[in-house]
Amino acid sequence: DRTRRYETATSLGQDVARYLEGDAVEACPPTLRYRFGKFVRRNRPQVAAAALVLGALLLGIAGATFGLIRAENARKKVLVALEQEVEQRVRAERAIARTLDVLDSVTSKDSLQAITTQQKLSDEQKKFLGAVLEYYQELAQEKGRDQETRARTAAAARRVGYLQSVLGNRKLASEMMEQSRNELAALAEEFPENLEYRDSLARSWASLGTQRMGEGDATGADEAWSKAERCFESLVEADPESVQYRTALGRLLSDRGGLSWYLFERPEEARYKMHQRAISLLEQAASSDQHGPARLWLANAYYRFSTYEIPEDQRNRAERESMALKGYEICKQLLAENPDQHNSLDAIS
Repeated sequence: DRTRRYETATSLGQDVARYLEGDAVEACPPTLRYRFGKFVRRNRPQVAAAALVLGALLLGIAGATFGLIRAENARKKVLVALEQEVEQRVRAERAIARTLDVLDSVTSKDSLQAITTQQKLSDEQKKFLGAVLEYYQELAQEKGRDQETRARTAAAARRVGYLQSVLGNRKLASEMMEQSRNELAALAEEFPENLEYRDSLARSWASLGTQRMGEGDATGADEAWSKAERCFESLVEADPESVQYRTALGRLLSDRGGLSWYLFERPEEARYKMHQRAISLLEQAASSDQHGPARLWLANAYYRFSTYEIPEDQRNRAERESMALKGYEICKQLLAENPDQHNSLDAIS
């Protein structure tokens, strides 16, 4: 190609000099590959060092990537194992909950009423209660400080106490009920937003009061009922619309009012106000829930109030008569709606 020839001998000499020095010559097309090849030949040590560094970086990146992949795979395996463990725990918790529901139903006060009224327990009944008691005792000793385990332990201890009471073991019953109350009190303090703990604690104190009354310890009963009252008051304050809490507090105040009326440990005015508060709470609960237990306890409160006489107070006499009539009317309504309640209403009527 004549256009690519050297114009002078000097141009040829210069190109030969460039070739000898490793630079690009004008006789070759100035492609990128050609220029890069010349650059490498001219800077071999530096290019070799750069290649080693680049190779090391690539190997490091490859190793890190491989390590990350292995770590991610290991993490996924751990997550799968944890998910399986959680799933198994949830299934176990559900199985325990279902078992407890069944056992609670067959060992409730209503279910065991026939047993407790017997003169003597049969061998089969003792065997059944012993087996149930053993299961609850194992749960009551369950280790673990998570919220669910502690709540289950407290519930199991309460049930053990009740069963021990049915079997006549008052000391063991008292110890287990105290264990349950202590755990419930701790849970109620740590988790104030969970009202179920306070509710269970209040009912535990109320049950203790009833037990003390059965033992003839009126002072102990009043102390336990006083603690239950404070718990129920806090529940009504936390959830004013709850029919359940108003009913429980009203029933408790009616019980305490009746106890204090006979013991005369409180001023007459204080006893009177306690009964009025009980009736007010139960009237509110009964108006909100026509088919719940509030009406029965309201009739009971009316009946109790009608029996408390304040000497030389004609207003009290008229009020007592009015309460008696109200209680009687409620009983008639309840019996008309559900004749099966005859036994529970007979004494009130």
